[in-house]
Amino acid sequence: MSTAQKTLIDAIRRIALDSEALASALGELQKRGVIDGIKTTLGGYNELQDDCCTDGDGNPADEDITDELPDISGDAPPSVPGIGEEDVEGDTGWTDCETGEPISFAPGGFPRPETCKDCERPDPDWQEGYYWRGSGGVLGASPSIVYAQYPDQMPAVTLPDGTIIYRFKCGIEQLSINTFDAKYELYGVCSRANMPIQRIMCTQSQYDTGVCTTQPPVIEDCEDWESDNTTSYTLVNGCITASSCDPDASTQSQQCNECITICNEDGEERRVCAIGNGQWILYDPSGEHKGGRYDATGERQEILDAGETGGYLPSERFNQG
Repeated sequence: MSTAQKTLIDAIRRIALDSEALASALGELQKRGVIDGIKTTLGGYNELQDDCCTDGDGNPADEDITDELPDISGDAPPSVPGIGEEDVEGDTGWTDCETGEPISFAPGGFPRPETCKDCERPDPDWQEGYYWRGSGGVLGASPSIVYAQYPDQMPAVTLPDGTIIYRFKCGIEQLSINTFDAKYELYGVCSRANMPIQRIMCTQSQYDTGVCTTQPPVIEDCEDWESDNTTSYTLVNGCITASSCDPDASTQSQQCNECITICNEDGEERRVCAIGNGQWILYDPSGEHKGGRYDATGERQEILDAGETGGYLPSERFNQG
């Protein structure tokens, strides 16, 4: 193929990538035999017909559908909802080639909420017209304000690294009409703290002193994820990035990365790259295996020649321009 032809095909590919309507129209015409062969060159329907892992209609064969994540050590498979399925020890099977640390990649989002962001909220345990009193005469507009004033008496959780934390994340439990107890979380299980507090009806004097409030206080319960010894990546705004909540993620992994290079236990490399429009590519930089272009759900949209990126990388487009 001449350089001019390759440049033209790459340009049309980029246009089709940015236009779902155009890509769909090309696919329908090709199915009817109107432009047979052209769509194959551009990438799409025909390439999937002779694929080893489909029924001939571009969809995985029934016997190939499984709950486990697919093996990406060969040609790019038809569906990749994620890379690096974790076992109980946090070993994902794929690592950062440079650091050797385990990684996972889920294009549809992080495996858990980003609990270190946007975590200010109205105190859910505040009750209009009441204030709270704990041991030693400690007062507050809500239970969390009372408990925060004597942290030395709170049930402590000591992590393996020696860090001591307090987790009152399970709300409060009513013991009698006006007696309540906080519930704390330890490794996903909620337990009573055995530190009862009293609910008392407000009078004007409590409003005057600020003990009682007419609006719930704003609390902040931000926290990082617990370490699982794995850096978790996803697609965010055309980038491959790790969460700032992830204690296992390096500063670089939390940046806007166009690509990441991952290795399996045999030292084989794969490149995972964001290409914009909620899509990404997976390819073998050694040129031995075919790659693929995928949407945000992990469904393959196009097969890429071995070792090729299809001209989809934003950095390649910039350099060509």
